[in-house]
Amino acid sequence: MSGIDLERERAAKAYGIVGGLNDKKAEEYAPVASGAGALIQSAGLAQALAFYRSRKPDHAERNLFDHFTAWLRVAETTKSFFANITNGDNTLKALFTLECSKLALCEDEAAAYLVWLKQFAEARKKDIEEEEERRRRAACAAEAEQG
Repeated sequence: MSGIDLERERAAKAYGIVGGLNDKKAEEYAPVASGAGALIQSAGLAQALAFYRSRKPDHAERNLFDHFTAWLRVAETTKSFFANITNGDNTLKALFTLECSKLALCEDEAAAYLVWLKQFAEARKKDIEEEEERRRRAACAAEAEQG
């Protein structure tokens, strides 16, 4: 697979994930995705994912854990490391057993995927905020017309 095709695949997957979040979840997700890169760089991918896994299932951090681990299992660059693994917990366990060079590939892939998650999450958050502002202005205008 070419680099361009892999970027398209990352983008498509991230777009689908962020687009599938309801408005409240999307607003919570954006800052978590935005800070994920720093956590991964400072603690390492496996440790960052372990932290995200420790959160409650309905939290944005837990969603990010699910999204990262699902992606690592299907990404062209990393899927061979996770053959026959079908869930996030086992993906995380497998990360702890990888040799350094393979873990580095997973970290690179996660970082590349995160670029798309962050971009779409921030765009979605901005769209939600703009829609809320439009509704607020419309309500104020309607109120002014009546009063």
